[in-house]
Amino acid sequence: MRVVVTGGSGFFGKRLLPMLKGHEVLAISRESGHDLNDAATWKPALAAFKPEACVYLAWEGLPDYSPERNAQNVAQHKNFLRAAAQEGAKRFVSAGSCWEYGDRQGQMREDAAPVNPGAFAQAKLQVVDLLESIVWATGATYGWGRVFFSYGPGQRPTSLIPGAYAAAKKGEHLALKSPNALQDFIHVDDVARALKALLETATESGVYNIGSGEPTPVHVVADMVAAASKLKPQVREVEMRNGGGFWADIGKLTKATGWKPEIGLAAGVKSTLKDLAP
Repeated sequence: MRVVVTGGSGFFGKRLLPMLKGHEVLAISRESGHDLNDAATWKPALAAFKPEACVYLAWEGLPDYSPERNAQNVAQHKNFLRAAAQEGAKRFVSAGSCWEYGDRQGQMREDAAPVNPGAFAQAKLQVVDLLESIVWATGATYGWGRVFFSYGPGQRPTSLIPGAYAAAKKGEHLALKSPNALQDFIHVDDVARALKALLETATESGVYNIGSGEPTPVHVVADMVAAASKLKPQVREVEMRNGGGFWADIGKLTKATGWKPEIGLAAGVKSTLKDLAP
């Protein structure tokens, strides 16, 4: 299959591209001289390639979640996805965010309506609406991978595990605002495999949760990092109670594609720390 990919140098893209060796791939990236803000730099290549499918993973500027940056990214999606459809793409896969659920708590199914989603989440939801319009106009299909709290080699230094590791190197514990908050931690390689499954499986158009399906308090992950650095678990002056949070129901994706997460949290944290170690 001829697959055009954006965001191939990003957190998910770097792990996904090696998994697509069985396909003919056109990577649209700055490293290849492409600028998603300037169609003249990528349209000729797209037209010559005639993609059968499009995996759109680019989202510029993170962790800048400003309205201006969000609007720029939505515009990039609009221009590129429509151009890919015009050139013949019939399958679209993209990565969303669990923040699209907004203030909801507990286990999340894809049919749960967002509650007070923030500006970044609203921008992502605009892209889902765009994909719906493309499907309606062209007969294409799409898989929107709603990714939960992904981690692994190559994640941003400000993320939980790199932050806890940086603190541990100083013999300290990472200060946690909500140590008991429940999150669904999913390794980046499992995310990449889920995106590949959505690309290669003729699933119905729609949203598919990508998570471990397991709620884990944030402090558990931070303490795993501390333990690996020979630090005792942090003593917290807070009552150890449910701190709220949400996690994925992954039944829809598993039923549609057979995908299941393969990397447990302990092994995933270990691989991330190995990548961080000098």
